[in-house]
Amino acid sequence: MNQTLLRIVRAAVGVVVLFVLLTTVRGWWAEYKAAPRPVVASAETSASVNATQVVPVKGTLIVTMEGLNLRDKPAIDGDQIRALKKNEKLTLLAKQGDWYQVSTSKEEEGWISANKSYTKLQKK
Repeated sequence: MNQTLLRIVRAAVGVVVLFVLLTTVRGWWAEYKAAPRPVVASAETSASVNATQVVPVKGTLIVTMEGLNLRDKPAIDGDQIRALKKNEKLTLLAKQGDWYQVSTSKEEEGWISANKSYTKLQKK
């Protein structure tokens, strides 16, 4: 009888310890998720220009990569309007953070990554 009682007590202590541990971790996780996150700016973003500010720019871009996504908003989760073709010309309208707002020859407007390896500025 003593062995059975000892096993029950050990199991109960284990359950209590597990409950306390899970409750503590849950509290830490809630604090972590609620904490503000620092904004990470790219090297191209100047200190005087907010990454969410749309800055008008003019020019012509040439797509240097087949399949560059034209998106409906300046974000990786923006819906794809279509995939652009290599050497396609785009009219540059604005810049917001790491994104260019462009217009295509088919009069489609959208956003592309401002990563310099995807496009080049056409010289006049």
